[in-house]
Amino acid sequence: MLNIAIQAVKQTRQFTIDSFYNAKAFEIKSDKSLVTRTDLNVENNEPLIGVISFPALEKVFYASQGEGCWVQHGNNTPIKISIASNNERKLKDSVISASGIHSTTFDRREGMKAYNLSNIVHTARDTVFINDCYQHVMVSMGRIDAALDTLMKPWDIAALIPCMRESGVVCANLQGSREKLLHGGSLITASSQFLLDELLYALN
Repeated sequence: MLNIAIQAVKQTRQFTIDSFYNAKAFEIKSDKSLVTRTDLNVENNEPLIGVISFPALEKVFYASQGEGCWVQHGNNTPIKISIASNNERKLKDSVISASGIHSTTFDRREGMKAYNLSNIVHTARDTVFINDCYQHVMVSMGRIDAALDTLMKPWDIAALIPCMRESGVVCANLQGSREKLLHGGSLITASSQFLLDELLYALN
């Protein structure tokens, strides 16, 4: 993985690039980068513009504050994406994704806290494991109901925040804070505040 953070001339703004190449978790050999996340503008620790490219899928997701979230497949016309605002699906009826078992009750070796992922597995309608940021994109497209990452760096989160918020996805870190997510150390995205609250209660 190549992580590059470029500090712009102005102290309040920065550019963040996270280029993700053939991680072991994917077990794929390819000459294409699987994921490239670029946050073009971070002002006062608040990401304003995010671009997430999946070259292997020929898909690009992008968003800017107040302008919505869009997906473009190949050379096709971009499509604006948003989730239903009246979704109040309960955890027991939801499909939840996690990026792995690290920093959970299944594997306590990493992180400062072991989140109770077993509660999610036993309660949710289905629990799946989807690596890296694609799980959060799937929430924004309505493919799954929520996704969680127990350990994340700012360059992992930066491009996701504008895309999730502009598509109507609710975001927080695993302590429940919705502020200063860039340095929150973790990320949970959900299709509704109701589901997010239920997940946070189960995890903590």
